[in-house]
Amino acid sequence: GPTVRFALGLQPNDLSIGSDGVLYALAGNTITKYDPLTFASLGSLSITGNYVKAIAAVADGSIFVANLDGHLNHYSNTGILLNSLTIPGAQLSDIDIDSTGRIVLGTINSAIIAMTDTSLVAYTTIPIGDNAIGGEVYVAWVTVPEPSSMALLVTAVAVLIRWKRPHRDS
Repeated sequence: GPTVRFALGLQPNDLSIGSDGVLYALAGNTITKYDPLTFASLGSLSITGNYVKAIAAVADGSIFVANLDGHLNHYSNTGILLNSLTIPGAQLSDIDIDSTGRIVLGTINSAIIAMTDTSLVAYTTIPIGDNAIGGEVYVAWVTVPEPSSMALLVTAVAVLIRWKRPHRDS
């Protein structure tokens, strides 16, 4: 179909379709909501936080925001801070939430992914290799064919990833 331009002048850090069916665009500390079918603006809200990087929304329209300073913030659909979780040493750069409320977080320069849930009570980190010098980890929950129903997709983008075979003398 034809190309439709909307939100001219907006330079988003992240775009996300929430489980509520709304398109969310993060630009700086402003989140603008759009109808994904008509691209009509549904309003915007301002959030607090330093180094805001990625967003995901759940069915009630509340929004989870990942920050490069290791904070994961949960905001109401009107922008009120509801809860927060800090993951020390993690530079959070990506977020995805599955239909059961599990949250996975990608990082940049941290060589881990982090997992929590919408309660933000606790977290687990999983080392994913050596991306401590450059490199960003993108994460997503994906549906896979039976017998499994859900899997975690992790993609790392690194400045240089190189595996070197041990040197053998002949």
